Amino acid sequence: MVLKMQNKDMLPTIVFCNNRILCEEMALYLANKDINFNSDYQNPYADSLIDKLAESKQIDEKFLNLVNHGIGWHHSGMSPNMKSIIEALFRIGKIKIVFATATLALGIHMPCKSVVFMDDQIYLDSFQFRQAYGRAGRRGYDQIGYIVFFDIPFKKINRLMGSYVPELRPHFPLSVTFTMQLFDCVLKSKSRQNISIDCVLFKSYWNFMYSKVNQVGYYAIFSLNFLFDLRILNEKGKFSTFANILERMHYHEPSNLLFYYMIVNNLFHDLIVRNHKLTELQKMSKIMTIMCYLFNRVSLDRRRKKEILLPKLDKEVNKHLKSS
Repeated sequence: MVLKMQNKDMLPTIVFCNNRILCEEMALYLANKDINFNSDYQNPYADSLIDKLAESKQIDEKFLNLVNHGIGWHHSGMSPNMKSIIEALFRIGKIKIVFATATLALGIHMPCKSVVFMDDQIYLDSFQFRQAYGRAGRRGYDQIGYIVFFDIPFKKINRLMGSYVPELRPHFPLSVTFTMQLFDCVLKSKSRQNISIDCVLFKSYWNFMYSKVNQVGYYAIFSLNFLFDLRILNEKGKFSTFANILERMHYHEPSNLLFYYMIVNNLFHDLIVRNHKLTELQKMSKIMTIMCYLFNRVSLDRRRKKEILLPKLDKEVNKHLKSS
């Protein structure tokens, strides 16, 4: 297939495959077959660049052999430096064919003349398809861009070609901890002119699409008031030392806020005092039970009905948590 594309002047091309190992194997297979896509390529700048990379040992002999054949691969398992080298060599024409995963389709400047989709995968949906085939046809070079399907059922090809572009739905991570992190970064910044809260909060895609009233602004004010009530934020606009702990546990919200509430209200200390007759191991077990309720809820079997398998919380602790 690749040789036919070369004969029909359809190179350079990107072959999309969602299997990293297969990308590397296909590239090595073509190189081992001594198929050269660079026989008529002459560019002193590209040659000097490759020589410098080889001298500095940024590329090994295997990679150098692939480049000399005009072949490369690109996937998320590579180092950022290696990916940048592949992208640069492809843009200047030293590499004519790249075997890549779908990560290449998003936000990387690598226009080509043709795009190949191979190996039917569940990840190949209408969104990924449109992102990838948009690379076919270089502006100012090609009048036509080509799309090639390899080993993909005709029904799926029909569905991909006739599909609508999926609607982009924003997912703005607006939360109390996020607001705290944002304001904390601004307060700690030495050059506050470069950081704009307005840009992050009010000019987000979510606010543009869905917020007819200033919901983001109201939420930011609520978050600051809430942090002030919890004594995380003081009258001078400075955050307490606990703020760093809460920021690091942001993915557990609201459990991180409950954990802070328990610490500042001495609930752990009171629990130990009430159960002073217990052994150290039993006291630790009670504390670990609380931590599991807050941070480590694990579903053991999805087929079973919902039921709590952890030991019951201490009555006083449970009372405080419900009231908070």
